[in-house]
Amino acid sequence: MRAAGSTGKIILRLDPAQLCAWHLRLVERIEARHKGPVGIVWGKSQIPSPSSTNLMFELERLSHLIPSLGMIQPITSTGMISRVTELPKDFLLIDFCGERQASKSFNENPSVWRITYNGASGEGAKLNALLEGLPPRIDVECAGSSLASAQPGVENLGILLSAMNDVAARTISLILAALAGNLSTCTELHIQEPMKKAPVPTRILSVIMLGLARAVAVRLLHLCFNTPHWRVGWRIAADFDFIETGRHPTNGWKVIPDDGKRFYADPFPVTRGGERHVFVEDFSHQEGFGQISVFKFESDGTAGPARPVLNIGSHLSYPFVFEAENEMWMIPESSTSRNLTLYRATNYPEKWTQEATLLSDVEISDATVFQHNDQWWMMATVRDEGGSYSDMLNIWTAPNFRGPWVPLGANPVLIDSAHARPAGAVFRHKGKLLRPVQDCKRYYGKSVNMMEITRLDNEGFDQRKIATLAADPLWSGRKLHIFNRAGDLEVIDGSAWGRKF
Repeated sequence: MRAAGSTGKIILRLDPAQLCAWHLRLVERIEARHKGPVGIVWGKSQIPSPSSTNLMFELERLSHLIPSLGMIQPITSTGMISRVTELPKDFLLIDFCGERQASKSFNENPSVWRITYNGASGEGAKLNALLEGLPPRIDVECAGSSLASAQPGVENLGILLSAMNDVAARTISLILAALAGNLSTCTELHIQEPMKKAPVPTRILSVIMLGLARAVAVRLLHLCFNTPHWRVGWRIAADFDFIETGRHPTNGWKVIPDDGKRFYADPFPVTRGGERHVFVEDFSHQEGFGQISVFKFESDGTAGPARPVLNIGSHLSYPFVFEAENEMWMIPESSTSRNLTLYRATNYPEKWTQEATLLSDVEISDATVFQHNDQWWMMATVRDEGGSYSDMLNIWTAPNFRGPWVPLGANPVLIDSAHARPAGAVFRHKGKLLRPVQDCKRYYGKSVNMMEITRLDNEGFDQRKIATLAADPLWSGRKLHIFNRAGDLEVIDGSAWGRKF
């Protein structure tokens, strides 16, 4: 099989009738990385999008007040990219067309990569999957097998335009990772039988209209309810049955109450000096952003009032709190600032002071640090070219939690919306290194998958699923989004609706 990092000429096979802005962005990214021009040969898509699709996307854009078509903006001028009239001796052809009439020798050529969505090629293949209600699995196929795969997330399945942009962004990410030799595959390979025909325009229009109706319903709902409205559940647990079986405790969970004007989420418990505290995202519906607050659990097991401990005037969440060098530290999420900041407790638990910037100019979500094999490790999802916040796992390592943090050469180690984004602290249980992750395949924060890390070193990473923690009658609501434990204090969170009056 052809090596991913070959220095040969890179050529894309594209359908000029289906050319989009994201194809040109991919060309730019490849040329920047490989320091040379990318060639183009033309073909015909196996499954094209109907010619009326862009008009319907424009209707959807106007209805949802989206600024532009984004990465799926059609490109009509093909003179801006370099066309190749014949293939050189040393080349890598990345085929987006998947023409079935291509010869067997062409399809089995190790110098040809075919990009597929649920096993089929073309913009219509991507759209077919989204019309069925799930993002497609993306594969880089080579010589009849999958060389690399991704299960992308989308931020809003109800808006086809937005979903198409998110899948396009992650297609770029996967191809760049494969070219760098990072050939990771999804933890679980979900693939539907590919649709053999182009999407039916009436089907596209009906899904768009349904999305508009849902958007109206959501706006009406927001007039009466604050949604999402997260809440934190807790229990004192002598066992670990929840993470081992995925079943909720029969006596349920106690809920930290709120006043309806704010919600609490992302709970991180700490047991220190004989006291129990839980740090949370404290989100004000009126202000529209979160701060970090703390609850002290009294000797009788009840939670005291919320006390704000960190407010920077913009959104903070996921207050990852940990102990090191006999002091307490916090790395909250502040992805909108594109910086990852370390804070030190100068008067635990109330007062925190900025200590260092760990990473800069990166849109990073839910950074989680831990020690393993005499090194510090950080796991988080990173947004690239837009797309989902929850599907692309990156790992960094450092000799000390202050840094310097160095990315693994294999980044991104995973593109998988069900098994990438952290959902709490990494911990050891019965000799296993476990990490909770958010399952965001259908929608954000649907459930928590408990993963065992089976490999973690400077060259790579592997994990396997051991349990799924989801909402049920013992924890009502549509979502379960975080799992954490400190000593015998176990915490989760999930979404509900908060009435406005």
